[in-house]
Formats: sequence, structure tokens, C-alpha cells
Amino acid sequence: MTDAPEFTMPEGISETKLDTIEAETVDIEMSAVRLIAAQQITMRESVVMAVQASNSAIKQSAVVALQGEEIQVNESGVSLMSANSAQINNSKAGVIAAREIRTGKISSIVTIAGKIDGNVETILDQRSLVMVGLLAGAAFGAVAGIFSLLKKNR
Repeated sequence: MTDAPEFTMPEGISETKLDTIEAETVDIEMSAVRLIAAQQITMRESVVMAVQASNSAIKQSAVVALQGEEIQVNESGVSLMSANSAQINNSKAGVIAAREIRTGKISSIVTIAGKIDGNVETILDQRSLVMVGLLAGAAFGAVAGIFSLLKKNR
């Protein structure tokens, strides 16, 4: 049994389930796609595993991994986001890494950005992430040291 075929689709996809879309411009609505690679993506009420695009406009959708230069996310959920510039409004994210973020209101677990304009509720910011890393390293070192001492005493 073979995997689903790879599609090269024109813009304007609606109410569809696809494996892969590779195109210059993609406009999808109420669709589920595993991978989209394009220069320009517009997505509404859709679910996508991975998006790689220079410019993305996402509204009321869910994306697992999103990478691009200019990203607009509105009323959506994104697990991992990497961008040069991101405009995010009324959305939730797991990890956001961007040079610049403009936001109305977002919630995230980890946010790493050079510049943030707006309201970001985050569990771990850059400073907290460094502290967690240092504490985890110290804890690992202490446990390794204890095991090393116990091993020598045998």
C-alpha cells in the first residue's frame, strides 16, 4: 500500500483533505492538509500539520508547525512558529520564535523575540528559559555526581 499521492494544486482549495500542496499561491478553506509549501498562503477554518511559506495569513485554523518570513495569525492555534515578522491576534501558541512580534493578545508557553509590540501572556520568556536551563543543568550535574560517588563506594 502506498502513501497518498503528492499534489501540485492551483489556488482555491475548499472542503478537501490532501497530503501535500506545493504551489506559488495557496488559498484553502475548511480543509485538512499534511504539508503546504508555497510563497503565499491564505488559510481559513483549516487544519495543517506543517506550513512553509514566505507569507502566511491564517484565520480560525490550527497548525502544528509554521515557518515563514511574514506571518499573520488570527483566532488560531499554532504549536511551533518561526518567523521574521509575526502579527498575531487572539491566538494561542506553544513556541514562538520571531525577530519581531506585533500582537493584540496571545498566549504561549515559550516566546523568544527580538521585539514585541503588544500583550503576550507566556509561561517561559527568554529570561525564564535561561533560568530553567541553568537549574536543569545544575540538577543533572548534582545527580550525576551523586551516582559517581555511589559507584566509587562499591
